[in-house]
Amino acid sequence: MRASRVVAVTVAVGLMLWGSSAAFAAPPSAGVPADIKETPSEDGSKLTPEEAARQAAQEPYSALANQVSQISAQSDSGHVVSGKIEVSAKRYAVTWAGEVPRELADLVAVAGDQGINLEIARSAHSREDLLAAAMELAQAVPDFAGMSVSLEEDGSGLIVTPPVRNDESSKEALASSVEKLRTRGIAVTFDTTKPPAIDAG
Repeated sequence: MRASRVVAVTVAVGLMLWGSSAAFAAPPSAGVPADIKETPSEDGSKLTPEEAARQAAQEPYSALANQVSQISAQSDSGHVVSGKIEVSAKRYAVTWAGEVPRELADLVAVAGDQGINLEIARSAHSREDLLAAAMELAQAVPDFAGMSVSLEEDGSGLIVTPPVRNDESSKEALASSVEKLRTRGIAVTFDTTKPPAIDAG
């Protein structure tokens, strides 16, 4: 085992971070309507009544998430940074970078008519700015073995897993780079609960 000398800049794929898919939190004890029958799935298996009820409850949120993704893809003024769906709370929270387009603002009323509370919060930074900051941080550390940099879900900044090496030069380089980013308003937090990334090669 040896520590990798290639820093891992990670971005979670999905609507939870960048709007490409949805993460659902269904009610833990949702009631199942009596008229819901077993529904065959694509692979030929059948859904239980509970699964069918949960799927039915998620459908309007999935449709709403797709609409937000389409608006983001077509917008010239900004993009969705994160989206969190909570079916049990009838809530869909979206974080948006840039100017909120009229189509997205109008979607709040549409969602409300379906009983869904669509919340839109402005992100402090764009995806592109955070990715550039992550690369800047990684390149500033002379020996970044095992270090990883990921993006905060709400677009507020970066999460850093410190490198394997903890010598003075590495610590000073990392601290200096972090201070520069924080001066520009980009939050940087350290996650010491995760083990450093290790390359098995």
